[in-house]
Amino acid sequence: MNGVVHLLNFYLYAIIIIMLLVLFLLVYIRGQASHTFITPFEHKDIEYQCSSRAKGVILGKRFGLTAYSPEQDEGHIVVMGPSGTGKTSALLIPTLRSWQGTALVVDISGDISANVDTANKIVFDPTSDNCIPYDVFASIDTVTDETERLERLEQLAYLLLPDKANDSEAGVFFTKNGRKMITAALICYYGMGWDFIAICEHFLSHDWRSLLNDIAKQRNATANMYISSFAGASEQNTAGCKQSADDALKLFAVNPKIKNALRKPASYEQSISPATLETNSIYVYLPDEKLKIYGDLMRIITAQSMEYFSSRPPEHKQMILFCLDEFASFGKLQITEALRKLRKRHIRIMILTQSLADLDIIYGKDERSAMLGNFKFTVLLGCKGTETQEYFSKMIGDKRSLFSAENDAKSQPIIKPSDLAHLKEDLYVLCDDGAVKLKKNYYFKHPAFNTLPPVLLTPKKALAEIHESFSKIMKTNPPSKGVQ
Repeated sequence: MNGVVHLLNFYLYAIIIIMLLVLFLLVYIRGQASHTFITPFEHKDIEYQCSSRAKGVILGKRFGLTAYSPEQDEGHIVVMGPSGTGKTSALLIPTLRSWQGTALVVDISGDISANVDTANKIVFDPTSDNCIPYDVFASIDTVTDETERLERLEQLAYLLLPDKANDSEAGVFFTKNGRKMITAALICYYGMGWDFIAICEHFLSHDWRSLLNDIAKQRNATANMYISSFAGASEQNTAGCKQSADDALKLFAVNPKIKNALRKPASYEQSISPATLETNSIYVYLPDEKLKIYGDLMRIITAQSMEYFSSRPPEHKQMILFCLDEFASFGKLQITEALRKLRKRHIRIMILTQSLADLDIIYGKDERSAMLGNFKFTVLLGCKGTETQEYFSKMIGDKRSLFSAENDAKSQPIIKPSDLAHLKEDLYVLCDDGAVKLKKNYYFKHPAFNTLPPVLLTPKKALAEIHESFSKIMKTNPPSKGVQ
């Protein structure tokens, strides 16, 4: 009898020791990340479901489940990754296949539209002779308040000739005053009932002296206010301002494809405008080889849409997603302000770019930093460029031993900067709670998950009991945020 008792005690002690070792190992693993990493299922804003149940912004996969941000949640997304890292196939297409609302999509080379089947889709193809026209003045025509209408015309002038990061003093002068000429022309000729293309053509067909005289002749007090500063200015400076404005408008006055895409729609003709997004998704087809040419057009469509919805009543529940691929190619937008305004209006913005350097060229480092601070999620698919790699390696955090001091100088990064260039099938999602490592969710690699039955118990609930059993040891040895 005593032998049996001793044997049972031995097994009991062995089990206890094994359990303690397992718990110690778990605490150690959690303690490996000293900065921003969290374990899967810990992030309060990321949910996990089978693919057929995941509706929203698809982030990746973990343990056979789809990680996503639910559609109705708030929060914008920035995606960083060079060409070929899966921005389209692992993020955009899976997200748009699951999205229940409408979307404005920059569709480079048409791959997204070809692989997303939705009933309310309109393809805007400015390269086609049969292109549905985009009405530049539609969002201005609907405004009844004169002050607001003026503000939208001023915004359009800014979109046509935006500020440039790190511009010279002379460049700033010509940009600022060239924009005054454009604003005056828009106010004057829009008030006379002219369409956008006609205004651009008229602007380019006149030298600065005849243009200013023609505007003054129309006796539009507001328009004349914008050109009053040119009275007595040197001819050389005024000519430089006109040249700066001409360069900005040339695309819209000369390029036949663009002129056709922005033509004034006939009374019987279908057209699109920002208001279209209330009921339809708009896929803007931009050939990769013409991205620089059509970037100015995309800037107008994007900015006007953001401005249109910035005054949208919060009670509107229809979700709208802006998917802005190759974002840096649009030129400068007032994106930071838009991110703040739209967060509470059931609008989510996803910008996709290749590197921090691409943003810095357009916005400068200070504004880029302010911009990134307004994104809830940063999805990292890969990095090129030393600065971008070092920035995100630091954001992901360091690993350390369980017994290391919090600020141990010998701590090592969880992932080396140079390794961020070769993530292959992995990605990282950075957020307020920390960062988590996921697998890329290529739409063409996981067809089986679309037929799985619904998950009845979320992983969070399934793990709740386990977390409770570890609570005592966690209190005595609080873990730093970490990921597996």
